[in-house]
Amino acid sequence: MLRFEGFTKRLWLANSTGVGLVIRDHCGTVVASSSQQVEAYFSPQIAEAVAILRCMIFAVDSGLVPAVIESDALGVVNFVNKVSYVPTKANFVAYALAKLILNLTEDLFWMET
Repeated sequence: MLRFEGFTKRLWLANSTGVGLVIRDHCGTVVASSSQQVEAYFSPQIAEAVAILRCMIFAVDSGLVPAVIESDALGVVNFVNKVSYVPTKANFVAYALAKLILNLTEDLFWMET
């Protein structure tokens, strides 16, 4: 079971987001933890989403999967729970965009107006 907390604070001299992660076993005993700094300032919702991502990366890198991830940010949890699987054939545009950016030096964004 993975439990984590994301915390964000704007620092005086630099923008920074702190992420704290706690990994517990099925009995609730702490087996690993991490305190990470992200060189950016995020809204609380984005900070929680970043914490979820960092938690997943930490779990995979530590070999602690499968896992249950818990968060106290209900809005972010509800948003993440709405992710659906689609076959690669149905997701070819996203694949092409991911491939395209590997040959560029800046991020690209498009939006309908």
